[in-house]
Amino acid sequence: MRPICAMCGRPTAPFVMIGNEAIGPKCARKAGFTGKTTKGSRVRYVGRAPTKPKGPQTLDLFEDQDL
Repeated sequence: MRPICAMCGRPTAPFVMIGNEAIGPKCARKAGFTGKTTKGSRVRYVGRAPTKPKGPQTLDLFEDQDL
């Protein structure tokens, strides 16, 4: 289950957490959250996990055969 954006009410991948409330990336941009926090602020920017590098999706069926 995805968290619900506190501003628009849609399921979202959180970009900013304000206390326990999640804010999505589009709503955060509209609200002016730029990525800078001050010490002691309740605004916390959620870090994104690095994506795994994608390997080849298919393998050769006849790898050892020359045409």
